Amino acid sequence: MAGYKGEMFLNYPLSFLPSDDFLILHNLRLFDGTHYFQVDTLIINTKFIVLAEAKNMAGTLYFDPGFNQLIRRNEKGEEAFSDPLLQIKRHRIQMKKWLARMELSHLPIETLIVISNPRTILQSSSDSVHKKVIHTGQLPFHIEALNEKYKREHLGANEALELAQSLVKNNYPRKTNVKEKYGVQPADLIKGVKCPDCGCLPWHGKWVCKHCGMESKDAHVSALRDYALLIDSKITNRAARDFLMVNSRAAINRMLTSLNLPAQGTRRWRVYSLDTLLEGEQTVIVDRKGKLVDRRAKIVDRNL
Repeated sequence: MAGYKGEMFLNYPLSFLPSDDFLILHNLRLFDGTHYFQVDTLIINTKFIVLAEAKNMAGTLYFDPGFNQLIRRNEKGEEAFSDPLLQIKRHRIQMKKWLARMELSHLPIETLIVISNPRTILQSSSDSVHKKVIHTGQLPFHIEALNEKYKREHLGANEALELAQSLVKNNYPRKTNVKEKYGVQPADLIKGVKCPDCGCLPWHGKWVCKHCGMESKDAHVSALRDYALLIDSKITNRAARDFLMVNSRAAINRMLTSLNLPAQGTRRWRVYSLDTLLEGEQTVIVDRKGKLVDRRAKIVDRNL
C-alpha cells in the first residue's frame, strides 16, 4: 500500500498551484494498443501534461544512471530496485502512443518522480536527475516552472476537459481482492484517518493532525478507500463513524453525501456503496482545491 499512500501525499502540494488551469487524475490504467500501463498521477494543462510517479520510500536513495537502478540505503543495509526513471520514461512512450490515437501527439509530455517522505535523502552521480526527481514540497513550484517554460497552448479549456473525460472513460482498473490476497482481517486494522503529511493517526475534528498541524478537507477519502479494500465495499453511517473514529452522525452524513456515493435505504438504514472510490482509484480531484470529479470526469465544481 506504500505506493498508493505516496500518491495521496501529492494532493496536498498540488493544492498550492496558483491557478485553476490544471486537471488532475490519479491511478489510471490505460491500453496503448499493445500493452497496459499505469499512471500514478496525471496533471493536464492546456500547454502540456505531466506523468508523476509517487514513491513513499525512506532512507537514502541513490539513482544509478549507469546501471539504471535505484539503490536504497538504510539501517538494514542496501537494497536495489528497478529504476523508476526508466519506468516512467517507458510510460511516456506509451502515453504518446495513446495520445496519438486521440490525434494529440503534439501535446508535450513531462515526467516526474516525486518522493513523498521529506526525510528521504536523494543522491545521484548524474546532474540531470534533480530535474526529474523531486520531493513533494517542490511539486507546485516545478509545475509552475513548466507552465512558464511552455508558451504555446495546444488545447482549449474544453479540449483539456474532454481529454480528462476520455482518459477516465478508457481506464481499465485492475481488480484485486486485498483481503484474500493478504489475509487481512478487520481486527488487524488501525482505525482512524491518517495524516497525509506525517502519517500520524488518528485525526480529529476538521482533519487537523495533532502531531504536525497539517489540515486537510479530504483525508477521509483515503480512509474510506482503505475500508472498501480491506473490509467491505458497502458502508453505513454507524460503520463509518466507528472506522473514522468520528462521533457525530451528522458529520459522517455530510462526508458521505458530499462524495455522491450510490446509496440505498433511508435514514439510519441507509447503505452507501464505495465501489466508485475503487474504480481505477483515479482519485477524484480535478483542480487545485480538490473539487470532486465523478467517474465520467464530469466536474462538480470548478469555481475557485
